[in-house]
Amino acid sequence: NGKRDSGEPGIAGYAVALKRRTNTVMDRGSTLVLTDANGHYVMENAYPLTQWLVVEAYSDRYYTTGVTYQTDNQPAATTVQGAGVDVNVLPIIGQSGQLDWGVKPYAAGTNGGIVGTVSYDTTRNELNPRFAAVENWQPGIPGLTVGLYAPVDCGTTSAPCDDNGLYELVASGPNAGAYAKGRLLNTYLTETWQRPKGCQARDVDGNSVDQQVLPPASDSYDCLEAPLMGVQFDEEFAAVDGNYGFGDGCFTGTLNASDPSNPTCSGGFDPLPAGDYLVDVQIPNDTFGKPMYQVTREEDINIFSGNQYVPQVPPPPCAGPLHTVDVAGSGTDNYPAQVLANGVTVGVSTPTINPDFVDGGGSPYEGQALPLCSTKLVTLSDRRSIAPTFNLFTDVPVPGRFYGYIVDDLNLSTNPQDLLFGEKAGVPNSPIGIYDFSNRLVTTVNSDPNGIFDVLLPSTTTINCPSPTGVCTNLYRMVGNDPGVPGKLNPNYNPQFRTIAATFELFPGDIIPADLAPTQVGVSIQGPGSQFNSAV
Repeated sequence: NGKRDSGEPGIAGYAVALKRRTNTVMDRGSTLVLTDANGHYVMENAYPLTQWLVVEAYSDRYYTTGVTYQTDNQPAATTVQGAGVDVNVLPIIGQSGQLDWGVKPYAAGTNGGIVGTVSYDTTRNELNPRFAAVENWQPGIPGLTVGLYAPVDCGTTSAPCDDNGLYELVASGPNAGAYAKGRLLNTYLTETWQRPKGCQARDVDGNSVDQQVLPPASDSYDCLEAPLMGVQFDEEFAAVDGNYGFGDGCFTGTLNASDPSNPTCSGGFDPLPAGDYLVDVQIPNDTFGKPMYQVTREEDINIFSGNQYVPQVPPPPCAGPLHTVDVAGSGTDNYPAQVLANGVTVGVSTPTINPDFVDGGGSPYEGQALPLCSTKLVTLSDRRSIAPTFNLFTDVPVPGRFYGYIVDDLNLSTNPQDLLFGEKAGVPNSPIGIYDFSNRLVTTVNSDPNGIFDVLLPSTTTINCPSPTGVCTNLYRMVGNDPGVPGKLNPNYNPQFRTIAATFELFPGDIIPADLAPTQVGVSIQGPGSQFNSAV
């Protein structure tokens, strides 16, 4: 029933992670905890920049029956039933809440389906892309169509079969060597994070608060990301960028997948039985007719040192079209077409330009015919779920986004129409200069009436850094209340505030918090009994 009843034991060693809406692990404060012997967990310092984050609790052995949550000032706990593994939470500085998860092990003859992520492959380290890891800083890719297919049993036609003699392969053409796709069973559009709705702000005693800046607490209005909201939990399970899932398939009747986010089956959907399936991600074209993403291959390594890790339980094998691994300048370029022993014809190779990889020794798979990982052969086991991931990238890394505040560090907002009412007052219409490592002005953004700003900026191409992540992030120096530079002075520079600067890092495709807190520099007088200063 989604809440703990008398006699129900806690589960030890259950992983609970705190993520951003982009599906990256929050890299500040608490990020990952394991439950203790009694099933308890504590995240002591969730990063409190007043922005929605996602709490995730997933195990392939258990399914969620529901969650029960209660904030510090919530009179009664709320239970939400369902099988989700992600819950939106709005952390606020100095406040806390409790989120309990109800789970049950899968019964014999049942399973948790196929649930996974399409990840933007910032760090391409593994020589064999089957073992590609999804690093904590890699965001999910929303809005891509993922298809679930039945494989074609060997002997159904005269086509060649795989090495195990189980399933047929495509014999020739652009998809040569790929596992032949049988019946299309289901489709899914990778998720896009959605802002929660219907949040109710409360005072310290738990009474409902209706401030001028707050929308009504109904499902017709988005929840604000504001301190006066207090800690909030979403009343629904969260959709997180790049996630997908299949729990059932169209085994009888006809599947209509014209809308991949809402397919229909004339014979009705049935739960997926244990067995093998093909999961395929479709890569759309951009406005120039070229693929928007590339699937990570053996040729696409972008770092050149470190150990190669192979998990004890290997991930699902790649089952896409065969290609001959060909890194330009390594071995022989433009390998000719070849006919394999099983009768599959692999076409002429196209060299991939990656000179740094050549300098690092190149690929040990050079010249070999290997499958692309755009499709995977997924084995769904009884009493389990499985989470296959797909790794895609772009030649030019996608930009990152800064989401930030600039606040008056000594004054509180007393305007009930302000987003930061009762907290440090935002500095409105303040110029924030953004400079690179050479002190070159990249751009200038201005804060909104609440002191909030955001900006999209180039990320990084350096992934061979001597750091724990291996990623040399792009560092930007943000100058709050920036007077500007010669030839580009800022007319809204406010001499009543000092200029303040801080440096922040940016990862590809991620949303990074940033904050600046200048103080007034003129003579100030504090009103008797007040909590704010006025410049003279």
